[in-house]
Amino acid sequence: MNDPAGYGMLQQPTGGYGSSQSSTSPYRGAPPRIAQAPKKKPSPNKEPRTRKAQWKAVKDGPRQATRNIYFLLYFSDISRSFTFDTFLQNLHGSTDPTQWGLTSDFEQAQVNLVRLSNSDTAWTDLGNALHETGAIVVYWGHSERAKNSRKARNLRPRPDSDDASRDIAITQLKALVKTMNAKAFIVAACASNGCIGKVDRDTALIATDSGKDLLTNSLDWANALLMFLKKFIASGTINECIAEANASFAQSSDPDDRFVLASGVGAMTLTS
Repeated sequence: MNDPAGYGMLQQPTGGYGSSQSSTSPYRGAPPRIAQAPKKKPSPNKEPRTRKAQWKAVKDGPRQATRNIYFLLYFSDISRSFTFDTFLQNLHGSTDPTQWGLTSDFEQAQVNLVRLSNSDTAWTDLGNALHETGAIVVYWGHSERAKNSRKARNLRPRPDSDDASRDIAITQLKALVKTMNAKAFIVAACASNGCIGKVDRDTALIATDSGKDLLTNSLDWANALLMFLKKFIASGTINECIAEANASFAQSSDPDDRFVLASGVGAMTLTS
């Protein structure tokens, strides 16, 4: 991801341990005690990248009505000026959540918008979402490419683009999507076109073509996803939703970026 807002920069600590102790310490000649930085807690072990027994294809699963739209968002936020909360407010049509029952097409259609952002459970969260019948699943985060390659080889569900500790290999992803019951899987990750696998079912794999520079800005994804989902909740087909999203990309900071239907079919709608 291209991150002009600087979310990838580490914040420098302020302050310190304070001045050294006075020589009139009650410990007399004992050396002054130095405050020790707390030890970092070890990160949990990476989830095994293995299939779970419940992840099975359901006949006509993708054709079932959509009940949940999942955002597996692994950036610190979309941008400093446009947060995920702002994104939701745009989808629901009001800055006041108490009014969403009146203003939101998603609320009125009883479609839930669900954010999942725990990197430690990214594999399980992704597998569960992809195997829910009729769901829309958005992976929204970093990817990683081999040197001199133009295609992603890993999804990197961590806010720090250099942190490979929770990577999901594209080869693992390809095996996962073969049995997905979701209506559509949108991979909002740089240069994900041409590498996320194939499906033989009535479902849609949608990848990002990041253009010549192989980078897509998170805010451009946000605007494109807004257009995609607003068309979807208005009973547009997946193909129509992609067209709406790409009209947004065409007006973005990098107008050669776009969504592509990487595999599957684009005729599904909210209810079929």
